[in-house]
Amino acid sequence: MNNKERDDATSIVGENGQVYMAGLPVKGELSVVWGKGVDKQCRVNFNLNGLKPTAQMPVIQLNGDCR
Repeated sequence: MNNKERDDATSIVGENGQVYMAGLPVKGELSVVWGKGVDKQCRVNFNLNGLKPTAQMPVIQLNGDCR
């Protein structure tokens, strides 16, 4: 994400590795860092196009591959 998108996004990381985010653009790339060094970081592409929350599923859920 660019600097403007980073300023608007917020996140919470759960104990089992799930990430809850708000303020994301419709599509983009997330940088994931859990320590120092290149072996402790990756990027995840996402696309929310066409996904909408519903009464039964108020939180949009996606799985992503860390590469």
